Amino acid sequence: MSEKYNIRKVFCSRYFKDGIVAEFDFSQLEVAALAEISNDSVLLDEVNNGVDIHTENAALWLKCKPEEVTKELRKKAKIMTFQLQYGAGPKKMAESLNIRAEEAKKFIGTFYDKYKGVNSFHAALAALRDSYQETLDKQTIGQESFVLPLAGWSPTGRMYTIPARLDKEKNHWYLSLTEMKNYPIQGFATADVVPIVINMVYDRLIGSTFSAKLINTVHDSFVIDCHADEFGDVLRIVEQVFTQFPDYFYNLFDYKLKAVYNYDVKFGWNLSEEDMKKLTREEVQLFCS
Repeated sequence: MSEKYNIRKVFCSRYFKDGIVAEFDFSQLEVAALAEISNDSVLLDEVNNGVDIHTENAALWLKCKPEEVTKELRKKAKIMTFQLQYGAGPKKMAESLNIRAEEAKKFIGTFYDKYKGVNSFHAALAALRDSYQETLDKQTIGQESFVLPLAGWSPTGRMYTIPARLDKEKNHWYLSLTEMKNYPIQGFATADVVPIVINMVYDRLIGSTFSAKLINTVHDSFVIDCHADEFGDVLRIVEQVFTQFPDYFYNLFDYKLKAVYNYDVKFGWNLSEEDMKKLTREEVQLFCS
């Protein structure tokens, strides 16, 4: 008979039960990045006011009250939001969630009707893709690939390259709209925002007298190991970094961030969910005040 193991339980503080490993997660980071880059006023307002957009959008989709949205329905709305954000169509969304295509189409319609800035952003990318594909098809086919420079949608000035691929059977060049939607958002969120914040935290930790160590990063989170006596100091450092981040970003890129970038934290002597407690940023702020 096989026995299940919780792999997170083996990752514990170097101080064992006298220590704390704290995992700081960015809150709705990719949604905030989408709001930032699309300049969608509705989405920016929701992100900056801490609205649970997945519950609200599920209620809008299903024409019910937010309090009537179950965890399962919220999860479906969340999945469809990210699928739509990265180019999935109603058929793909319906298949992955085991719902009718008409329901997926309905969600897409309500989403774009609500977030007109996101709709315009996606439409602009689609128009760019179409115009560039027309140019490619007029060229002599025989090369293995072309590259589309995608610029103008990054607050940091980062430029992305989207490969154009040749469908040899149809003798037709095509560009992936999914990649064109994905790269600017993922790039800004996890290649710009996350590394900058982590480096700010790291600089403050190595410049302190604390023994706390930055020990890991995973996608949009980072983990710090410290003695339990230093946990309060670690919370103050992270909160200070997030408070100063907009000004730091402006000094780097001459760009004033429109979205608020938040976090929450889980902590315990190991990384097992059952052994960790949670704090919201608001609770950390109360502690630090």
